[in-house]
Amino acid sequence: MPFWTLWSRPAVPVAALSAMMLGGALVAVDMAAGIAEQAPTATVSATATASAAPATKTAAATPAASATKPAAAAPAAVPRDRKSATFTDPDGTRSTYHLFTSAVRGPVKGLVVYLDGDGMYGHDNPTSTWALGGSQGVVAQAAERGYATLSVRTPDSSNRTFWHQGPSNASYVEALVQAVRRELRVTTTWLVGYSGGAQLITQFLLPAHSASFTSGGALITGGGGAPATGGSFAPAAVSGFSLHWHTGALDDGRNTLDGYNALADARRGMAFYAARSFRATRSEPAGLDHNAMGTRFGATLAEQLDRASVPRVNAPVSGTVAKKAPAAKKTAGRALKKPVKKVAVKTTRKAAIKKAR
Repeated sequence: MPFWTLWSRPAVPVAALSAMMLGGALVAVDMAAGIAEQAPTATVSATATASAAPATKTAAATPAASATKPAAAAPAAVPRDRKSATFTDPDGTRSTYHLFTSAVRGPVKGLVVYLDGDGMYGHDNPTSTWALGGSQGVVAQAAERGYATLSVRTPDSSNRTFWHQGPSNASYVEALVQAVRRELRVTTTWLVGYSGGAQLITQFLLPAHSASFTSGGALITGGGGAPATGGSFAPAAVSGFSLHWHTGALDDGRNTLDGYNALADARRGMAFYAARSFRATRSEPAGLDHNAMGTRFGATLAEQLDRASVPRVNAPVSGTVAKKAPAAKKTAGRALKKPVKKVAVKTTRKAAIKKAR
């Protein structure tokens, strides 16, 4: 049973960007050190002017000049893959991230953001088929559909979770996502959260930063409860950002050391968002508990991306369990046959986890 999944708990109830484009690469800005203090608006303006400058025109009286057309804007240069790159947000919060773009064929049309569970095993082992790696992993399945993948390591190095220090972690993720989207020149975003990462999405990130997520959706696995303090959501997020909870039917606390019932938490989270008019659906695959969700994130993401690309005809009503399309069942069926690696379980627990529950 993977130790990194055992610390995911309902979050403790608790109540921009310092990046700039230099030579086509994202550069982290350390505000505390006062490095690269140029205003973001000025940087963006200069970049846009340079990339879209029209061809020089001759005098209007010259016949040839009237036929001259402005040069088309050059396509955005796709940055190379990055591993453990550093980013510091405007508040001085600092962590690392991976960015995967090389497998995308053609223009990048959107960004997938992977937010790992407690312990960060999937993020720290990007070639593992647990989450990011392999032909059925998040990176390959996203790239096949034209999406780059951003995997974020929690800034909380002490607990190695997203749900501890949820508000500051959410602000960090939002600032990094904004920076990478500007660099890639995309707006559509798909969040993929597992366990503690799922809690970050539904309890902190969307309630505080919904205006930044208005096109795309979220795949929420192994958790995703309702925020403790409610939240005010941007109308564009409600109408343009779909939410799907994917929780094993056995993910009810069995086979975990602390008894966290992710299934019940996910149902509460879905009910909360459905009541606020989000397009909210859920699936509960039989036979899967909390630890068995690994190796299936990529296939499940592929189903959601494929479904989102099809016109919404007879779409599931918010608050209902989504029925999978035949093609999606076939994909999921292949994924379910893959063996799940058994990993030694870390037996020590922190008192903070029980207090948080």
